[in-house]
Amino acid sequence: MERQGKIRQRIKRLEHQSSRKERKPLKTLGKTNTNLLKHPLAKVVVFGVIVYGALHISKYFIRATTGMIDACKQFKNACNR
Repeated sequence: MERQGKIRQRIKRLEHQSSRKERKPLKTLGKTNTNLLKHPLAKVVVFGVIVYGALHISKYFIRATTGMIDACKQFKNACNR
C-alpha cells in the first residue's frame, strides 16, 4: 500500500510539474515573436508577403488610373466633335 501511495504522489508531482511547463510559453509569447523575426528565413517570408501584398493592391490602383485616363481621353474627343 505504501508503494502505491508513493507512486500516486510521484504521478501527481509529475503532473503538477508538467502543467507548470505548459503555462510558461504563454508568458514568454512576446519574446518568442521577436526571436522568430530574427531568423533569416522568417525575414524572407515576411518580406515576400509584403511585396506580394503591395503588388496585389497596386494592381487596383493602376487599373483605376488607366480607367480615369481613358475616360478623360473620351471626354476630350467628345468635346472636340
